Amino acid sequence: MKSYEYTLVAFSLVWALVAVIVLLVMKRRADRNLEHQRIKQAASQAVLIYRNKMSSGRARGKIGGASNCLFIGVSQDALYVLLPDIFAGMAEKYDLEHIIRKSAIRSITRGKVLFGPVSYAVSYTDDSGRNHEIILFPRHIDEFERALFADGTVGRDMVRFGTSVDNVLIAAAVIAVIFIVTAVIIFMLFSADAGG
Repeated sequence: MKSYEYTLVAFSLVWALVAVIVLLVMKRRADRNLEHQRIKQAASQAVLIYRNKMSSGRARGKIGGASNCLFIGVSQDALYVLLPDIFAGMAEKYDLEHIIRKSAIRSITRGKVLFGPVSYAVSYTDDSGRNHEIILFPRHIDEFERALFADGTVGRDMVRFGTSVDNVLIAAAVIAVIFIVTAVIIFMLFSADAGG
């Protein structure tokens, strides 16, 4: 093996070890998050008309969110939004764990982010009087809408239509540029080493 191959293997092993340690710390924090446990228990006891564990979402005004790992459940009277156990330690930071009573929903804006999936910006007031707005990207749109509007508490007349292009796209573009620049630098380093 050449020296850069040993370096690459060592670098990969160190990052794998760091990832395992971070995941263990995150799991430990999740076990101590009482709000997460309360929402998880309520969702497991509810009779859900719609459920999906592979949805995406984020809170309005926050950079970051959940991509293809957010649980969305809808019962007759509530909407449940929950992160996986491993990410529950970050739930408060990203404001992505909620039990939303359908009667507390103020508005829903159905939109589309450029060529992306259909989104639902759900605005509601929680039991303590605080306002929240979360943007959900559920899978199986027709089933989600049927469950959401099932009992008539949330009327279809509450739904507004719009498009949203905001800081999520900017953050995604910045991450893509960083990834491309890193890939080019690594390629140039290996090309220079192989040529010399």
